[in-house]
Amino acid sequence: MKFVIDNNLNALLYIVQQFFSRKVVLFLSALTLVLGAPSESLNIHTDFNLFYHNDNLNSLEVYYSFNESDLTYLREGDYFEGGLLFHLTIKQQGSEQIEIQRRFHVPHTIADTSNFRAGKSFSSLFKLTARNIPQVLTINIIDFNEESRQQTIFYELSKKDFSEDKLALSDLQLCSSIMPISNEQSSVFVKNSLKLVPNPSRVFSNESPFLYFYIELYNLRYVPTNSNINARTVILDKEHKEVSSAIKRLDTSGINDFQFGMMDLRDLPVGEYEIQLFVIDTSDQMYGRSTNSFRVIQKLNKTMAASDLTAKEFMTAQMSTMDEAQLDTEFYALRHFTRKKDVRKYKKLSSISDKVELLIEIWLPLDPNLQTVQNESREEFIDRMTYVNSQFSIGLKRGWQTDRGRILITYGPPDQYVRDPFERGMKPHEEWHYHNLQGGVVFVFADLNGFQDYRLIHSTHQSELQNYNWKSRVQR
Repeated sequence: MKFVIDNNLNALLYIVQQFFSRKVVLFLSALTLVLGAPSESLNIHTDFNLFYHNDNLNSLEVYYSFNESDLTYLREGDYFEGGLLFHLTIKQQGSEQIEIQRRFHVPHTIADTSNFRAGKSFSSLFKLTARNIPQVLTINIIDFNEESRQQTIFYELSKKDFSEDKLALSDLQLCSSIMPISNEQSSVFVKNSLKLVPNPSRVFSNESPFLYFYIELYNLRYVPTNSNINARTVILDKEHKEVSSAIKRLDTSGINDFQFGMMDLRDLPVGEYEIQLFVIDTSDQMYGRSTNSFRVIQKLNKTMAASDLTAKEFMTAQMSTMDEAQLDTEFYALRHFTRKKDVRKYKKLSSISDKVELLIEIWLPLDPNLQTVQNESREEFIDRMTYVNSQFSIGLKRGWQTDRGRILITYGPPDQYVRDPFERGMKPHEEWHYHNLQGGVVFVFADLNGFQDYRLIHSTHQSELQNYNWKSRVQR
């Protein structure tokens, strides 16, 4: 829980901005105005998450971020040196007895104070272990070169239910990026072969329109092995209405596991939101849940400039929310863009990571705009998949598996429809006209069996089925 108090107007504004948080923060800022300082008080973003360590201890990660223009600097030779001092104290709730006390100096050096990197945020974290009991974490932050600029935050650390006899979930960590890396790489951000860059502000804008999340799952042996278990991630608005979701089947063969993924926020209006991850079975019985909150502070553009992530890393994060069945669906729906050797190779793959690798290998050459981190061709493909599944699904056959679904996914929506479902003496059929495809082509679909399954019976496209006597097939 996070409580916020301050003695000046700047901090009161910050209280309003932070109020949506799942935690409550108490800020005590110095009143002294320092000439030359960026502002009267510090506004360093902080956050924390708890993970399982052992039966008695939790792993506590404390995150922080700051903009270099927020600090004061002193000239040291050819450079300007600034920094922050962090004093972390943990006490048991209701007691003044200090259990943990740590001090950290975070230096920051720049070449020229007149050329701050506007909007550039620097993030890092401190890792500690703390008893799994109700406690209070106090973080006192001091501007290294101007001690009158201080900020104090109080966090309530609740006791986590990491029981050994049932499934347990860690806190849901929000990140500004997640990148799979090799096991040899070492960094304070690395965990389970992932580089997790935290987003302590939990604020998203045009500079950060994608929400990355990470969570750990413990005691998976206590979920039923005879049922499909899924991780369902949803985003709720402040009215608790679901605005986005993703679902992925979990591998419950191990004892512990972790999940990570990315949610696209670009269709969300400005506002406050909650992200929830549920572990459920196919009957929607819930075995565990973890939540966090975040905020969108400006309307986000659909096409974003490239970030620090490469296109490959970005697609890897996107596909991290997909299970094997979803990856298979995407690959086989992509068959117009794949080669026979790709199909043969894909059929031999058994691991999810290998399938992701091949899909990315197919998508990268199809990216029409290398100046953006996302692949617009894949995004258009996903939109078309969503549409055809909603419009053309018949019984157990999904829309992408139908002839109309395949044609729309491959060539896009037609320029003109001609439909004659009730023409006398004719079976229901329809024509799709594409005026700018190969100089103008037509596709003819017919419901030959009366089950609303429209099959392709003729096309003037060079690579599609051609039957210029198609009208005889739709005669009753």
